[in-house]
Amino acid sequence: MFKLCELPWFDGLYKSIYDVLSVEGKLPHPCDITILPPDAVEVRETVQAATWVDARTIWFRHQPPSYTTFAHELIHLVSGKPVEFEEAYAYNLAAFAVLLAERGIVPPASVVRLFEVSLSEIMDAIREVYRYPFKDIVEYFEYFGIIPAFVVFKENPLDDSWKLEIDWQRYNEKTIVVATVAELVGMAEYDEFALDVLLKLLERASRSSTSAPSKPQSSNPSGSERRRPNQAVLHQKVGVYLDEETMRQIAELAEAYGISYSAVVRLAVRELYKKIKPGGRG
Repeated sequence: MFKLCELPWFDGLYKSIYDVLSVEGKLPHPCDITILPPDAVEVRETVQAATWVDARTIWFRHQPPSYTTFAHELIHLVSGKPVEFEEAYAYNLAAFAVLLAERGIVPPASVVRLFEVSLSEIMDAIREVYRYPFKDIVEYFEYFGIIPAFVVFKENPLDDSWKLEIDWQRYNEKTIVVATVAELVGMAEYDEFALDVLLKLLERASRSSTSAPSKPQSSNPSGSERRRPNQAVLHQKVGVYLDEETMRQIAELAEAYGISYSAVVRLAVRELYKKIKPGGRG
């Protein structure tokens, strides 16, 4: 067995992923993390890695592991996470850690703090970044064609119309925050605005420990004009311009295959993004 700092592959992007996740001293030193050899553990073939938190020991079936697998297991070693959300942290934040490492971004606070924010703080960040006063998180997701698990359709018996709203009977704010952050992480791969929202939340989290929280802004500030943000402009920021004809075709594909508009956009932009070397944030 070796210490992480002794392994030849612990360099480049692997080292950058470690740096992202070690913000605020949340990870043990690389020389305090033990990496077991691939043949040291016998488990079913679908298991790619395992972590023993108390022993600060990680096993990878393949070495070097994939970047996401590496980040996933390191997140298990990050201190201060609630036990009931342990796997949710690792599963949903691993890809975000890799994305930040690829962009050369060291976050201002530990990424695990994203699950500690309130829903109102998320909405404040969304409104500020998108420069549009979304009424609530439902309206934000609905604009992108996303229907999270915590949202349900409710019928108006007076006119047989339908609307989307949060299912507060089944979900509390913590689970809604986790689901919302997870969706934002998925969007951040192709939507720079979603990435900026997450970074702004981390920036505020880094300040909250040293200063009193500022008074939350009104959900619909007086004098603000509720103009729909232009979908083409939103995607133009990542270097992929979606004109009206393209958006119409995407909407037809979404309807034909019974999936959300955002899912089609995500797949299309992801394919285009693979052909573009990621640059720094503008």
